[in-house]
Amino acid sequence: MTRLFCTLALLLGTLSAHAADIETAPLRIMCIGDSITEGSDGGYRLPLYQKLTALWGMPNMVGHRNSRTSDPAAFTDNDHDGYSAYRIEQITSGKGFWRAPSIERRLADWEPAIVTIHAGTNDAQQNYYFDGDAAQGIAPVIDRLDDLVGRIVAYNPDIEVFVATIIPANAPASEQTIAYVQRFNALVPGLVARHQALGHRVHLVDQYTPMLAYPNPDGIHPSAEGAQRMAEVWFEALAALGAAPVNFDPGRHWGVRQTDYWSRTRITPWTLVPSLVREGSATLAATDWVQYGGRRPVAVLNDGQLRRYATDGDNQWAVQYTLNTEAAPQGYDITQLRSAAGLPPAANGDEQAHQAFGIWVATVDAPQRFVRLGVFHHIMVSRDELGSQVVIDRTDGQPLARRVAAVQWRFTTPPRRQMGVFGITNPALYREVEVVGGVSD
Repeated sequence: MTRLFCTLALLLGTLSAHAADIETAPLRIMCIGDSITEGSDGGYRLPLYQKLTALWGMPNMVGHRNSRTSDPAAFTDNDHDGYSAYRIEQITSGKGFWRAPSIERRLADWEPAIVTIHAGTNDAQQNYYFDGDAAQGIAPVIDRLDDLVGRIVAYNPDIEVFVATIIPANAPASEQTIAYVQRFNALVPGLVARHQALGHRVHLVDQYTPMLAYPNPDGIHPSAEGAQRMAEVWFEALAALGAAPVNFDPGRHWGVRQTDYWSRTRITPWTLVPSLVREGSATLAATDWVQYGGRRPVAVLNDGQLRRYATDGDNQWAVQYTLNTEAAPQGYDITQLRSAAGLPPAANGDEQAHQAFGIWVATVDAPQRFVRLGVFHHIMVSRDELGSQVVIDRTDGQPLARRVAAVQWRFTTPPRRQMGVFGITNPALYREVEVVGGVSD
């Protein structure tokens, strides 16, 4: 089996819940921009997060970066896609000091339902080819913004994209920067209107006018009061959608739920359920590990326990469970998939448990042909949550797959966040997988 690379990912953000509570995956929101989006102690994102929690329930703020704050407990979900000093084309490409992947890869990593964009301040402040330079192949600033928006809607036309005019610049910023901000903002409504005419879910947000009453202390970045006002403006725009949008995933009609989590102060045992692939079960014929460093850690993932874990360096590996079709020639119906991932409770709090995998099945009718059932990506929302248990099923009550002869879990590299200046590796430790179901009718 060749190494497996996923181009689609279903992001499951978890909630801090009790075992009796089963929650749907929270709404994923990606805030894109520069240092104004990164903010100080969460900037506008913290009050926006609080307002959206009150409206739609706790959202999952996503992005390539995770910034430290003076009080981590105040904002445990400090993920974002803001890059200090980046111009628009750097935000799009990811190329620059922060070494991010392209916008398409970031969207695939996190699959947001909502994207907010506040970008262009550094283009104005750095006097970077406002009108472009055809000889050097540099597009005008509004076309660079159009490229960013266009690549987002091309990746997924169902994403709700909120494009802001940028907040005013004021002294001590230069007069040229102040003028460029005004010129840039005059062009943004036309860009949004063009996308709306094409049927794209692109919305205009005026962050300029409301912020005139809140001068920036350094001429560029908002004060605490200004950040609060920015949050109010963003919130009003998002709330106008009415109901919360739906997360867009390869298995979007399946229920992907969290059953529990564990942290440094709380450990919850794995809840046992009948599993077709549990080691020793009469329904399991064989367990085969593929590209696992030459080792065969039998029963690590399917022994019903959380005491051990499996990982394989770059996380590109697989395990196949062949079901006992001698006992059931008609195969098995899969009604539920379960997984658990996480670091040991004593691990450094800066590390977060990640899990990314694809599920492939072969049926008794074509036992050598594996078909992808779905690709899933599971992360922690809070830095205090070091692991969790998740359930994948269908909301309509139908089986996930019928007449199954074998199941493959293909593990892949999860997205990598950046904490401050340095990237963190987000080690993936897989603790348990289970396949729930029974003999097909």
